[in-house]
Amino acid sequence: MSVTVENVSQLGRKLTIEVPAEAITKDVSERLQKLAREARLPGFRPGKVPLKVIRQRYLKPVTQETLANLMQSSLMSALEDKGIKPAAYPKVLPVDLEKYEEGQEFSYQVELDELPKIELATLTDVAFEQPQVEITDLDIHTVLERMREQNPQWKAVERACQDKDKVMMDFEGSIDGELFPGGKAEGFGLVLGSGGMIPGFEEPIIGMSKGDEKDITVTFPAEYHAKELAGKEATFKIVVHEVLEPALADLDEAFAQQFGIKEGGMDALKKDVKGNMERELKMKINTQMKEIVFTKLLEMHAFDLPVSLLVEETANMRRLLEQGAANSLKRPGLDAITEDNLEEEANRRVHLGLLIAHIIEAKGIKADMNRISERIFEMASVYEQPEQIAAWYLQNENARKEVESMVLEDQVLDWILSEAKITDKPTSYKEVMGLDEKAEK
Repeated sequence: MSVTVENVSQLGRKLTIEVPAEAITKDVSERLQKLAREARLPGFRPGKVPLKVIRQRYLKPVTQETLANLMQSSLMSALEDKGIKPAAYPKVLPVDLEKYEEGQEFSYQVELDELPKIELATLTDVAFEQPQVEITDLDIHTVLERMREQNPQWKAVERACQDKDKVMMDFEGSIDGELFPGGKAEGFGLVLGSGGMIPGFEEPIIGMSKGDEKDITVTFPAEYHAKELAGKEATFKIVVHEVLEPALADLDEAFAQQFGIKEGGMDALKKDVKGNMERELKMKINTQMKEIVFTKLLEMHAFDLPVSLLVEETANMRRLLEQGAANSLKRPGLDAITEDNLEEEANRRVHLGLLIAHIIEAKGIKADMNRISERIFEMASVYEQPEQIAAWYLQNENARKEVESMVLEDQVLDWILSEAKITDKPTSYKEVMGLDEKAEK
């Protein structure tokens, strides 16, 4: 086998691979002989079909099948022989197998991007500050107060409704005088200011009282999920049955029971809350440290990126953006993924992915199975039936691989931090969790 490599760009390669005639003839001959032993043709006993007949009937398709298989096997051998590690599966250029003439060598070409050569920089002089946080009783009290605000007791009032009130009402929507599916509800409870309805729906209701009726006009957003309603103007007839104002519940056993605490009252709830806070804090610190450390890692390692990976990642991100799943693309320090910054973020993802993969290979990092199990149970703990969720992750190969990737990323972070200089930074729970910022907003 002969292999010629042409550099078409910094990482782009074009390979011309020639398969010798002897290899093709040998493979075709073996396949035809096997067919002769197995073929069942009219007029011949099983296994007694003459090879000449088999050649006349099957030579062409067997040759084409042989060439296709040899292309795959020879490509792998060629890459190994030339020490080329492709960034993605090579693109085989079109070739007409029907034009191959028996007894001739066979050549084909492939295009690919080679993985860049990466040399890890020395990390021993790099310094990072790692937050050290102690959850205080005041932190727990603050969370409990927020829970009270988010789970108020509703009390009926005899006044016009205002922001933060809950309005019990009926509504019926129509477009051009025609009712539309999903546009009607009875006894519906709407918390004003919650943003639970389409833009422009809640504001006209403010000021209405029990027994009031009103027609309001709103326009469905252009990107509304129901395409038949998107961008259309609708009229809703509103009938208010009751106005309720929020009141903070007492921090007592009844309050604890709202959160699934059957025994132990507020002491048990506080313990449960603290456990959740510790899990959230651990994840938050991990996320923040990844952003800081990996950004520094990117700054220290500049190299060319495979065009094929950039094109693929940009396409994947654009598809998520178009599907309205932009939140899955966000990272700390970035408000949102938009068309304006999409290519830059795709570049960052490919750059970082190659670096992490190189560290995993160079340092022989293997996914820690105990950490994978711990991560799965941590993720499942926020659901009502965590055992079922954890079992699903453990049984679903794709889901389990996603968790494995997260754990490997954490292990890469651990390795970097073990090489660098780390300084503990005393930090408050509020600061790490960004609670002060949320309050200001």
